[in-house]
This record gives sequence, structure tokens and C-alpha cells, in this order.
Amino acid sequence: IKPDELESGLYDGFIANMVETAESMKGAPHFCVGLAANQVWADPDEAPPAVFLVRHETDAEDDPGWITFINPIIQPTGRSYKELESCLSIRNFAHGKRRHKNVAVVWMDKDQNVYQQKFGGFMSRIVQHEYDHLCGKTLVNKKPARKKAKR
Repeated sequence: IKPDELESGLYDGFIANMVETAESMKGAPHFCVGLAANQVWADPDEAPPAVFLVRHETDAEDDPGWITFINPIIQPTGRSYKELESCLSIRNFAHGKRRHKNVAVVWMDKDQNVYQQKFGGFMSRIVQHEYDHLCGKTLVNKKPARKKAKR
């Protein structure tokens, strides 16, 4: 996403809809912990924006409980391990997926604030999973299945 697109608010509604969609998927037995733009992008002729959401635990009343990653750059670190992983895009499917234990991420928010943070454990797994979606990958393929997100 280009800075002028963020300044214009071009994607504000789309990002708000992403949060609303993710929030609507709270029902058991599945619980949404992340959502990538290309999972819900409707325009088949245009690449989706490079945006994904990751749920995080918070007690702050003014925090919606989601981190919005815009134009993320990730650097996996540490050892990798294999663990069962599922995805709401592919219902009733789980797969042993190898992921790095930690990941360093640089990203922007919709106000163009730049962040750099390391995530570990489950948060690292979610970030890597959603980043894979931006790259067009799902749990069942190693090659891009949909258009890659535009940067």
C-alpha cells in the first residue's frame, strides 16, 4: 500500500470490514486469530492490499484486540518446529506445519506509524500463517494459489 493511499483513507473501510469479519468468526469450535486481505478481497482483477490482522490479548478498553499489519516485512528466527495448524479458509482441515519459533516484523499501521517487534510462540505462528496468505500460500500448497498482495 502506498503512503498516499493510506493518507486518502482508501483502505480504511476495507480494513474495518476485515476486523468485523474476523470478529464474526468467534463461534466454537473455531476462533479467528488472524485474517489476511486476500482471504476476503473481492476484486479478481486487482491484487489485494498487503494487510493482515492478528488478534492479541489486551485489557485496554480503547484497544480493539487486533494488530493491523500493513506492508509487513518478516524475518523468521530461531529454530523451526512442526505443529498442527488449521485455517478458517479450509474448514475441518488441520496439517502439521513447520514454522520458526520467533519472527521479527516491521510494519505500518493505517496512520503510517512504523513498528518493529519480535513475536514468539503462538503469535509468531499466526504472523507467519497470515504472511503466507499474503504471498498466496495456504496450508495445502507450497506455491501461490491466489494473487499476491500488492505493496
